[in-house]
Amino acid sequence: MGRQLVFWKYEEGVYLDNQVVYKKICNQEEINGLSELSIDEILKKTNLVFSGYNKLDNYIFESEKGSFTIYTTKQSVIFDCSFELPETELNKIIDIMLEFECPFYDPQIEIRFDGKSKKETDLQNLIIKAAKEKQYAKVVEAYEANPDVEIKHLLENNIIAAYNNLDKYDEALEALDKFKARFENRMRIWYYFAGYAYVGKEDCEKAEECIKAGIDECNREKEATILIGTRYKNEVADFIYFQWQCQRIKALRFLKDRISSDSKLPEIVQAFKEMCRSKFEFEEGTLLLFEAYTGEDDSYTIHLVRQTEYLRYEEYYQLTIDIEYNQEEVQKKAISEVFCNYNQDGDIFEYIGSSQAYILLKDLKPSKINIEEVDIEDCVSEKDIKLRTDGSLKENPTVSRKLVSNEEDIIKIDERIQRIVRKMEGFSDKHFIYECGEFPPVWDKPYSVEKVESFEKEMNIKLPLEYKRFITTFAGGGTQPFYGFMPLFKGENQNLLSDPDARKKFLYTIRKPLNIYKLSKEEYAQIYFDRTINLDQGYLMLTHEGDAMYSILIVNTDDPDTYGTVWFYDLADDAGIYPLKNPANDKPMGFLDWFEYYVDKTLEMGEEDYFSYGDLAWQF
Repeated sequence: MGRQLVFWKYEEGVYLDNQVVYKKICNQEEINGLSELSIDEILKKTNLVFSGYNKLDNYIFESEKGSFTIYTTKQSVIFDCSFELPETELNKIIDIMLEFECPFYDPQIEIRFDGKSKKETDLQNLIIKAAKEKQYAKVVEAYEANPDVEIKHLLENNIIAAYNNLDKYDEALEALDKFKARFENRMRIWYYFAGYAYVGKEDCEKAEECIKAGIDECNREKEATILIGTRYKNEVADFIYFQWQCQRIKALRFLKDRISSDSKLPEIVQAFKEMCRSKFEFEEGTLLLFEAYTGEDDSYTIHLVRQTEYLRYEEYYQLTIDIEYNQEEVQKKAISEVFCNYNQDGDIFEYIGSSQAYILLKDLKPSKINIEEVDIEDCVSEKDIKLRTDGSLKENPTVSRKLVSNEEDIIKIDERIQRIVRKMEGFSDKHFIYECGEFPPVWDKPYSVEKVESFEKEMNIKLPLEYKRFITTFAGGGTQPFYGFMPLFKGENQNLLSDPDARKKFLYTIRKPLNIYKLSKEEYAQIYFDRTINLDQGYLMLTHEGDAMYSILIVNTDDPDTYGTVWFYDLADDAGIYPLKNPANDKPMGFLDWFEYYVDKTLEMGEEDYFSYGDLAWQF
């Protein structure tokens, strides 16, 4: 495969998602809304224009300039052109198809050249490019600067998303109202955008209306087999995440409504207790903390903290109440107390009620009360709590709000590995027609930590923690995914290092992957023929899907966003090397994302189904 030129014609008054149309054409599906083409006439015209080419049949054309192959359905034509075919020849193909009212669609950049005005085309290209690069201000600026230019179908998605990402929620809702008719057959997406905006405006009532309607749409599309499997779960999870955010907003409002500047400690603790009774959607690992201490100036401070984790996105959230007392109002007595539901048996509020600080301060009016939310970077770790409750921190033991430590990262990773392993118990009921490696999978023994760290030392690298824990606690290799999980070492004695060379830096980043279609002839030759550019460095092989398609793990790079991500490697088909996008959150895949995706896909597939990580290859 070199470069594809794709053509079709819409029926009068119809305009669909061009990228979806292209995928359906590749699958040779019949598409409602596309006209039938005069395929015989198109082939005759092509034979006439390219009469100087050698023709193996009516579909394969070869010459010294290059070659192309024609693939047709009754509604579409694809010209699959060799890499070296010059633009003059490509333009001849485009001119032929324009005679049949079929504009050129370029799948490499996902744009269909519809013959609109240059202004419309320029605006479309600008919005698409800025949206892909997440330059939301540029999207909005381009849209607002061209009120008289027609916005092409689906570009409204980019515009509304840009407003939402810039916290311009009223403008997003305005655009949603303006373009609502375009969402007639995809109201699920309309409710998503609207729910996002209403959550941003903290209008929980309207947000929850969108959440309910959005989930109803997901269920309707599931019944109609439009939305199935993991995609259905992910779409519903997005709406549940909005629900979680609404609950956070309501909890904060509840505290601010119940607690005033005149409130005393019993009233504050009671309001906090009632707020803690409400459980958030997808909440995991709720931490309740009471901390009291004497400051350097003999003043008193009390912290009440509720910290929760939204399990799907591993996102932390805190509601905190900070209460301060002036020293002159308090009998002088040094206090240092911490109570946490992680390490107290029974009801934490009973401990609070009998604490020294509560007894000393319950009848006094605080000098200051502050109620706030705390973001992900300000989380209390279980280790912080243990440090203070064992007495190791006594002077001004303020809560050290920070992300969990490396030790706790390891605990979370190990728990996730075990969760994935438990999922694989469902493999025993699965049978597939298309199998590569042995299934159900057989796993090799894990490596010793010492052996892996010796590899790291020799390569002068640090392996991504998820991968390192996986191969040292669960399996060093195995018969799945596809043709097997590749071991870190190869050979019977497992002393020989696997290719490629992990000592050298990986050449690409998630923002600049290897796109074969964008290479010059010289660059193409350097990679494929001269071999003066060595691509095989800075990564480890994870699995081989077949047909020279691999998943690779980046272990040596100067770019922190690229380190530890998994990529799709496909040079045999002139595709390139691209990072994988996690469909659960649209972020680059890490190692456990990659492995869990395999497990989830395997569990949801029927016996005739298969998948490829190439479906997730993406340029961020």
